[in-house]
Amino acid sequence: SNLSSLGAEISALGSRISAMERMLEHFEGYNISVRFIMKESGGGRLHGIHGPLSHLIKVDEKYALALETSMGAALQNIVTSDEASAKAAIAALKRQGAGRATFYPITTVRAQKRSAEMESASSCKGFIGFADELISCDAKYRDIVSSVVGRICVFDNIDNASDMARARGWRV
Repeated sequence: SNLSSLGAEISALGSRISAMERMLEHFEGYNISVRFIMKESGGGRLHGIHGPLSHLIKVDEKYALALETSMGAALQNIVTSDEASAKAAIAALKRQGAGRATFYPITTVRAQKRSAEMESASSCKGFIGFADELISCDAKYRDIVSSVVGRICVFDNIDNASDMARARGWRV
């Protein structure tokens, strides 16, 4: 009886995993425009589409909420190989009236430099790291991640973050 209940639990978990994989595959929960671009790319009608930023990064679970909050809608922005791929995707969106999307061409997006003042935040109480350093990704996406969140400081709590910002005249 214990074995059969374990078997049923394994079967139920397998079904949940399959359902979640299907949701990921079909980009459920994403904007219509993102789903359209990914469908066109999957069908071979668009080239140079790497996918939404959220599919190209990995984040430690303990920082997930902070990074999701700081990245916001940028998580749905689409990474492309180059400007030509982005332009072709924009043209397809217009042609089909499928909405708008933001694109990050790998060849043109560059990381922003952190100011000395911002770098000094790393010595403050409760500093965990700069957001881009808490995200794992393929090296080719590093500049994009840094351009999106490279100037965001992550702290262990709001009080320490506020103390740091106040001490720097709210410039960080």
